[in-house]
Amino acid sequence: MEIPIVQMESGYTVAFKGTGFLFTVLSFILGVVEPKWRKRKWKPWHLATAFKKVRKDGEEGWLLIEALTPVVDERFHSLEELISVAKSYKWLDKPPSRYKIGQFKKIYLGFPYDATAYIGVVFSYICRKLLRLRWRVFDTEHMCWETNSIFMRFMGKPYQPMWEYPMIHDIMGKLEST
Repeated sequence: MEIPIVQMESGYTVAFKGTGFLFTVLSFILGVVEPKWRKRKWKPWHLATAFKKVRKDGEEGWLLIEALTPVVDERFHSLEELISVAKSYKWLDKPPSRYKIGQFKKIYLGFPYDATAYIGVVFSYICRKLLRLRWRVFDTEHMCWETNSIFMRFMGKPYQPMWEYPMIHDIMGKLEST
């Protein structure tokens, strides 16, 4: 369920609007095989998880857990920035405890970013669409969709079965349907 950024709480998914050449190409390809994606007016691409509202250098914002080059890390985003380029979604039934978030961070912060995961995602998607097979590769590198998906599983409410690659259009469909 979409919730305004200013009302966001810990544990919410933050979806950043897709931009740039790579997004345009990959989004177009996804739209060719996934009609629901093609019809979307607002197309997100990068996902993160909100975990703490803070003030930094006099500016209000959020610390987010996100996978960006080079590693999974916590990063500050101002409220102004988030309002202009992102949307927030509630998936978990209640905000996770600081202890549970701390456990997740202890395990996953520092994992390398997985730029090659997109190859596995594409391959997995083709198998799913054409052969009706669902599979994925498990490794210690994570892309943003995986990191957000693992967070939700860790908190007790997964988006999809463990053996499926998290895919942006599936995740957004779940987030928007709650």
